[in-house]
Amino acid sequence: MLTVVAPPETICDRPAESVPQFTSNLSDDLELFSGIYPLEIDFKSEHAMKEAQVLINDVFYRSVDLNNAKEGKAKAEFGVSISGGTSQIVTVRLIDTYGFSTSRNYRIKVLDQDNTAPIIQTKDPSQITITSGELLTLS
Repeated sequence: MLTVVAPPETICDRPAESVPQFTSNLSDDLELFSGIYPLEIDFKSEHAMKEAQVLINDVFYRSVDLNNAKEGKAKAEFGVSISGGTSQIVTVRLIDTYGFSTSRNYRIKVLDQDNTAPIIQTKDPSQITITSGELLTLS
C-alpha cells in the first residue's frame, strides 16, 4: 500500500536569531541623481555567508563574494538612472552557504540633473574680479 503525505507548508523555518543581520549605507527615500554610487554592507551571521546581491527594481545588478565569512564588510556599487523612472527600488540581499537569504529594499528617488549655473552674491560686487580659468577660493 502506498501512502501519500502532503508536504509541509514550510520546508524549513530558521530561528529569527540565526537570520543574517546586516546594515548598509543606504536609507529609504534617498534622493540621488542618475549615476553610480558606492554601497557598503556590514554583515554578521551564525552561518558562513556566500554572497551579497544588489538588485534594481527586482532586476539583478551585481553580486559580491562574501568568501564564506560569518561577519565582515563588503563593498559594491549600484546605479540608478532617470530612464528607469523617478522612483527605483534598490534591494540588498545576503545569501548564506545553505541558500537562505535575507534582504532589504530601499526606495530611491532619482532626480533630474541640475544644470543651473550657480549664483554667487557678495555684499559689494564692485570689489570682486573673477577671471575665467583662474582658481576661485571662497570662504
